[in-house]
Parts: sequence; structure tokens; C-alpha cells
Amino acid sequence: MDATRSEAAIHARAGDTSLVYTRGVRRESLPATRVIARGREPELLAVKRARLHVLKGISRGAAVELGDRTSLTIGSSPDADLTLDDDSVSKLHAELRVDGDGYVLRDLGSTNGTRCGDVLVREVVLRGSAVRFHVGETLLELRIGDTEVTHELSPHTAFGPVLGTSPLMRRVFAQLERAAGTASTVLLEGPSGSGKELIANALHEASPRATGPFVIVDCAAIPREMAESELFGHTRGAFTGAIVDRVGLFEEASGGTVLLDEIAELPLDLQPKLLRVLEQRHIVPVGATRPRDVDLRVIAASHHDLSRAVERGRFREDLYFRLAVVKIVIPPLRERREDIPLLARMFAERLRPDVDPDHVLAPALLAAMGRHDWPGNVRELRNVIERLLVVGELATSLRGSPAALGTYAQARRDAVDHFERTYCDELMRSCNGVVVEAARRAGLSRQMWHRLLKKHGIVER
Repeated sequence: MDATRSEAAIHARAGDTSLVYTRGVRRESLPATRVIARGREPELLAVKRARLHVLKGISRGAAVELGDRTSLTIGSSPDADLTLDDDSVSKLHAELRVDGDGYVLRDLGSTNGTRCGDVLVREVVLRGSAVRFHVGETLLELRIGDTEVTHELSPHTAFGPVLGTSPLMRRVFAQLERAAGTASTVLLEGPSGSGKELIANALHEASPRATGPFVIVDCAAIPREMAESELFGHTRGAFTGAIVDRVGLFEEASGGTVLLDEIAELPLDLQPKLLRVLEQRHIVPVGATRPRDVDLRVIAASHHDLSRAVERGRFREDLYFRLAVVKIVIPPLRERREDIPLLARMFAERLRPDVDPDHVLAPALLAAMGRHDWPGNVRELRNVIERLLVVGELATSLRGSPAALGTYAQARRDAVDHFERTYCDELMRSCNGVVVEAARRAGLSRQMWHRLLKKHGIVER
């Protein structure tokens, strides 16, 4: 069929996602991602469907789909999106994501490297309809298909205080705008530091419940033995030390919204009781015999993929489906780098309204920020901007003369290394050497925090 013939598309709508079957256009002529304008209708983000196969290795035959999701991790860890049984593969070995250039393969600092042919790669755009590459000794192939998945984009570049001009964030805003006026339970998934709590609060403020309370429950911080009492309350004499009646967090949130942060950490024995709250809208305090009605909206948040937790038996399937009535995935900052200048300027204006952000956010500095991977996401960016405004170390190192700085790449490496070393050392001091607490405050996984400490020779106290 003539490739110059106009594109004909058949949309099979299902929720906010549709398949687009393109005719008369060679698939190589369509990019992996594109924004489709529709006149007065909201724009669409179109992403080519792809399938990643394991061709050679112990995990041969394993496969994972892309299209509905725009990124995945590859590694030997059970937490990877594609888990490989291969001793030569690091726990989190590589990442495959979609951006404006197409499908991008990036090595995550693996021990044995990621290779395309005989070339060891750090980051590369995969071209063609079928591309093979190695992670460790495992051979994989990415096959890009003919169909596209489309996602509606919001015409707005903000949802409350949450900002973003990138297509990925405008997709999130469209989902939030649809959910705001409903009473549906919402599940927010995304990496630590990506702004899930801020988004949950914005969703509450945009809802009919905005005049009611917004109560945050940190499921990871509640002592296991006190979890039921914290959530549902207790009556006097229910257990040793219960000298008065206590209202639980769910009852406190009645009339408003409760955010169940880090929901994956909720003990398994409490999950059936939470399921009953979602289904019946009442709670039974510890020691009580009669239920109490609660009128609340539930938003759950997790940096884990809860569907994978269900597969491993760590989370109840029936509870997962009750929580994921509306599921919204918040992208990491590295997948929406075009938002970095906007976010950096916003943080600078809020933290130091007396300082002109243009004097702080020099083009060279913004360029360096655009190349950083931001493992701590938006929280890390805010911390960097605050440090620039208060101490000015990173900005000063980038403002030196070209002779003093050497090449741009070297100047950037030196500046980032200096910041990382100082940040890690001071945070460990403030946390009295407690690695778990330092990693939590930094918004990083414990594994990532250990790597940073080792990289800069900081001894764990």
C-alpha cells in the first residue's frame, strides 16, 4: 500500500486508553511517541506498542509489554519489571523508556554492562522494528509493533500546585481532572520523591470534599502492634494502656479524604479490615462491638507496583482491585526532563522570593540539571535548589571561568560529585548514622543510598 496515502485510524476506546490501528503508513514513518492534535478536542499522546522478549538465557521466553506503560526496569531483583535469572545481571541492570526520540535503553550502573552488538552503551535510542541487546549474558529483543496506544492529554500545565508541561504529566493531569469530581478510590503509584502526597492533597482540594479534613496515614511508620488502633481507634480498656477511648485516623478523616501512604506496607492481617471499610464504609474500633459509619474518600499511594505485590502474595488481590478503581502512575523526573526548568524556577521563587531566579538558574546549570538522572526525583530537585540558594556551592562551581572549569562535562561531574559528597555526609550526620532514616529523608532506596555512600567513601557510622 502507498505510504503517501493519508492515515486512517480506527479507535477502540476503553477508559482513557484506545488502540490506533494505522493503515497506509509504514510503521517506520511513525515515531515511537507523538502528540496528536484534534482541533477543539483534547490532544492525545500516542505511544507505539512494543514487546520485550528474552531470546537467550535461563529466563528465555519471558516477555513484557510496553505501550500502556512508558518505562520498565530490567534486572535480577524481584522488584524489576522484567526479572532475569542470571548471575551476570545486576539487581537493577538497565531501564527501557519512551521519550520524544523513541525507545531509549539506559544502563543503570550495572556490573557487567549493557551491550548493543559489541558496543558497551550507557544510553542509546533503539531504532528499527526489532532490536537486540545484551544485559549481562542475557540476550533480549525489543519488537515494536504497528499499533499505538493513545492517552488523552490535559490542556493545562498544572493541577493545583503540581506543575508540568511534558506530555506524561499532562496525561496525569487529565486523569486527575476526571477523578476530582468523583468519589472513586484512587491509587497513585510512582517512585519516592515524585510528589504523590502533593498530588493527593491537590486531588482533595479539587474535590467536593475540599472543606473536609485531609488525613495522611503513613502505613510504613505505624508500629505493627498499634496499626489497628491507629487506623480504627479503640475503646477504654480494650488493651493494656488503653485508659481512654481513642478516635482512629479513619474516623478523623470522615467528611474528607484519607491518604494511605505506602499502602504496600500495610500488614496482611489488617488488609481484610481495610477492604471492609472500602466496601461497607464503617469501622469497628478495637474493643468495640458496634460499627461506626465513616464518610470518606480513600486515596492510596505506593512506590511499589502493587500488581506485582499481588503476584508474590504480599498484597490481597481483592483489596488491590478495590483500591485501583482509578490508577494513576506518576512518572519519575528523568522521564520528563522538559519539566526541570519550570520546576527549578518554581522552587527558587518559593524558597527565595527576594532573589531573581535568572541570577541563580544559569543556562549552564539548567543544562547540567537536564542531564542528571534525579534518583530522588522532584524532592531531590527541590533540595538541590534550596542548597543553591542557601549555600551556592553548585552554582559557584558552574560559574567559574572556562579555564578553571575545564570541559563542560568535567565541570558538571565535579559539581555533582561535590554536591553528592557534601549532601550525603551532612545527612548521615543529621541522622546519627542511621542509614534507613537517611535514605528515607533523601527519598532514595536503601540500595541507592548505600551506593552513594560507597561511591564517596563515606563510612557508615
